[in-house]
Amino acid sequence: MLIKCGASNHRFGLETTRVLLDRMEFTAISCMSHMLAMGATAALHERGLNVPGDSAIVGVDNIYIAPLLPWPLSTIDWRISEPGSPAIGTLTEFLTDPARPRRTVVMEPPMLAGATN
Repeated sequence: MLIKCGASNHRFGLETTRVLLDRMEFTAISCMSHMLAMGATAALHERGLNVPGDSAIVGVDNIYIAPLLPWPLSTIDWRISEPGSPAIGTLTEFLTDPARPRRTVVMEPPMLAGATN
């Protein structure tokens, strides 16, 4: 697994994927936003690679322009703010009563094959 950190925009996804393609082979890319995933997909298409045939790509957030893309983009249908509310609630509980037993919160956002928004 390789993790690259940077801006959450199309250009970073495009440029980072170009560098990765020059350095290694891979079969999947997981992007923290649709904008990154769109850039990564564009870089693969530039090299004549097919998504999902040559490499799977998944984005997170299912942004409003997803249906306008010329290719379907798999997504985790999750807005970045959604996990924030339970996290703040859990933190507030801890700060109010640090001795309170800890609890586990499992969140399972839907995975969509080809974003539909």
